[in-house]
Amino acid sequence: TAIRDAIAEAVQTITTIDVRDFERAKRSQFGSWLKRTDSFENLCRTQADAYLKGYSALEFADVFATVTPQDVSEYLKRVFVEGNCTLSQVLPKGGEV
Repeated sequence: TAIRDAIAEAVQTITTIDVRDFERAKRSQFGSWLKRTDSFENLCRTQADAYLKGYSALEFADVFATVTPQDVSEYLKRVFVEGNCTLSQVLPKGGEV
């Protein structure tokens, strides 16, 4: 579809990621992680989820600090490729494409 093709083309044209946008998003994600550890119940859930995925939630901050804009750019180009996506189109009843 045109939407899938536009997304794939946009991702493949990413050569650089704006450092200010990257740092702002990184701070936001780190804040979300801190918020999840704000209660004993959430901390237990976060730690259990991490354990089941093979890492310790307590290592998150150290690992997260090493992520660079280049890492994100390479990840996007590796993951958003033809044949590695699904697109759903929801139409109203009786609607046409």
